Amino acid sequence: GSGAAAPNVIGIQRGTKYPDTYVVCGSHFDSFSYEAMYGGGTCPGADDNATGVASVLESARIMTQYEFEYSIVYCAYGCEEMGLYGSEAYASRCQQEGMDIIGYFNNDMNGYLNPGDQIHIDCIYPNAVEPIGTYYMNVGEVYFPELPIRHVNFNEGDSDHTSFNNHGYMGIYPFEDYQNHSPYIHTPNDIIGTSVTSFEMSQQFCQMNIGCLAEIATVIDNDPTAINDLASHNAQVYPNPVEGQLTVKAEGLQSITLYNMMGQKVATIEANSDESQISMEAYPTGIYNIQIVTNKGVVTSKVV
Repeated sequence: GSGAAAPNVIGIQRGTKYPDTYVVCGSHFDSFSYEAMYGGGTCPGADDNATGVASVLESARIMTQYEFEYSIVYCAYGCEEMGLYGSEAYASRCQQEGMDIIGYFNNDMNGYLNPGDQIHIDCIYPNAVEPIGTYYMNVGEVYFPELPIRHVNFNEGDSDHTSFNNHGYMGIYPFEDYQNHSPYIHTPNDIIGTSVTSFEMSQQFCQMNIGCLAEIATVIDNDPTAINDLASHNAQVYPNPVEGQLTVKAEGLQSITLYNMMGQKVATIEANSDESQISMEAYPTGIYNIQIVTNKGVVTSKVV
């Protein structure tokens, strides 16, 4: 509206090898209640969205004790409740500046567990960004094999991941439950004990956020002396994202090795010329590291 703006709070952990490639996590820090809007009530916002802010802060506290090849951005947005204004402003600026963001992970409401329910995650995202959603579920299978995670293509509610999707970035929204979420949000009863009922669930949401950030921000590089710059090899990898044939071009191309995000070798293709194709339809949807060996050395690239 026309009132004073609530500024975004952005922290950047610079990557050691590729500081201009980013993975982003975020939450909104504003809260809202109709009582406060119309007559002096409070809007404590414990579940919506102190739980999300706590997840981002704890992720940053832990992740910044380590180094990663890609940069990691930690965001807290203002004015989500009024129409995603904070995240829209940031995602729009990222697009205008040409920021290379390979994934966005939203943190919004992870503390209310419906009585009698098992801890679980409803992962909300449109089908258009399925690769990053599949990646999230793959990480869950590795670190929390007993934790149910289901995809929900849900458009009736919204959060800050939509701002990133609208500006060409892949963003997802892990959520407490799209059908049985806290009934106390946007009221003075959005408090601990009433609206936040499971710290264990909040912890697992946070651990999943950390796992996804750490995996995606780590580049597989089997040769620490390799030159990791596509341009220096006159190399190209396209299209990206890819649905069918992936083309790899490089001067003196010798071989291509494909790794999944768990670091497992998927395939090695020996090259007979400076151009080679890989049929990606044969592999599960997700994010892969491509290791390209040329007569100049080794270069790596991420492919969705």
